[in-house]
Amino acid sequence: NIHIGLYDGVWKFEFNQLEPICHELFLNVKQHTHSNNNDNDDHTLNPYLPISRIECAPGVMPSHIVSLLKVATNCQHFFVPLIYNDSDSRWNSNDFWNIPSCLPSTLKSFRGFDAQTPLKFVHQCIVNLPNIQEFHVVLYFGSAHPDFIACGYTNDTLIHLAENCKSLQSFEGYFHSTEQLLDGVELMVQNCTVLKLIGLLFHPDVNDDDIDDLINNIRDSVICSKYEPSFSRLTENPNQHVTLRVLEITFDHSKLNQAKNKEKMNVDDNQTNEQQMNTDVTARGDNDNHDMDELLYGGNVSSDHLKSLDEIDITDEEDDDIMN
Repeated sequence: NIHIGLYDGVWKFEFNQLEPICHELFLNVKQHTHSNNNDNDDHTLNPYLPISRIECAPGVMPSHIVSLLKVATNCQHFFVPLIYNDSDSRWNSNDFWNIPSCLPSTLKSFRGFDAQTPLKFVHQCIVNLPNIQEFHVVLYFGSAHPDFIACGYTNDTLIHLAENCKSLQSFEGYFHSTEQLLDGVELMVQNCTVLKLIGLLFHPDVNDDDIDDLINNIRDSVICSKYEPSFSRLTENPNQHVTLRVLEITFDHSKLNQAKNKEKMNVDDNQTNEQQMNTDVTARGDNDNHDMDELLYGGNVSSDHLKSLDEIDITDEEDDDIMN
């Protein structure tokens, strides 16, 4: 596990030198260096670090994050706020946009977006998280302005999760509006078959009436009602200046999954019965043919009285008659 950048419990907004740390790890974990090629040439060795969790403070340079992700190919937990900071000369834009493609498919838990992270980047990361189980928001407790508390998601974010993260169990996100969220929630609850919790944190500008309407729409939804949604209204106070409205929705997939399994078992039983019937029909057809043979030939068919043409004695006159 790697935990970097915390000093006396305070987030340090600086560029932590992650790459030198990785270099030291390489030197001390040589036994975990593997090669994906059969060639014994040292240049073909692919370094690998057995890191399961990465947690860093905001401000890690994108180039260092990419370097770490390329070797932590079995990482399962990623908590590194990815700050979009093109105003700093040390911040490399190309490396930043390369991060999504470097995320290992083994990740199961992900928290990694700054309040200013572009949604395009967020959605590119989601596409590369096929096995993610927990996708949660990062709140910045030091910000007194709600626009800079967390990265703001939209309905498109929910759709991307539904289409790419089928193993998702728990989601938590920050939203500036309830617009079209019902569509995303419906798609998520259908595609993510083990989804248990959706947590929606709302910007203070979102009023209670809009949240109540969303609750009623989800409750009345033909799709969502199958999963018996339950709702909890909470508040979150990142600091004394900001209060966020929170809506937690839990779903129960167990009954629907049991019904699907029962339906599948019935289909399998029907297929088995149909195959048995086809076997019986075939066997009965063979018996019918045998009965017809007995009816035509008296059940005593023999080749004792059959001869080939070569064995039949034919006179010359009979031969002429046959040829004519």
